[in-house]
Amino acid sequence: MELAVVIGKVTRDLPDERWREAVAGHTVLNDMTARDLQLANISRNVPWDQSKAFNTFAPAGPDLATVNEVPDPHALDLILEVGGQVRQRDNTGQMVFDIPRLIADLSDGMTLLPGDLIATGTITGIAPLKDGDMMLATMAGVGTLVNTVKFRSA
Repeated sequence: MELAVVIGKVTRDLPDERWREAVAGHTVLNDMTARDLQLANISRNVPWDQSKAFNTFAPAGPDLATVNEVPDPHALDLILEVGGQVRQRDNTGQMVFDIPRLIADLSDGMTLLPGDLIATGTITGIAPLKDGDMMLATMAGVGTLVNTVKFRSA
């Protein structure tokens, strides 16, 4: 699970100190990965982005907390429960790259559009999931995303 930044206006070449100008708000995102495909592609020395690009692999929402509702997005507690067991617990203050840097770097050479999501990176505690697992991803001040894992055969 991770914090997602929702872009609110067309943004290009925005300096990091003006990052809030680009943001409509924040939401919760579950950045899913087909780990078996990822590892196979890594071993074949080919890009592994496909392992994150399947339908349903980036559920987000259901709430949008505006910039005014989240005064400091770098101080939010995150908890991911799977089947009632806590799998991840951390704080956005532990992000490797802060939101101003992410927006500045991404908008340098790329136009960000309203509705674009920037996934800020997962927290510690990733683990395999099984078919039927219920995931509750809660971010203080932002909301709770609930989704059920459903495997589909190839």
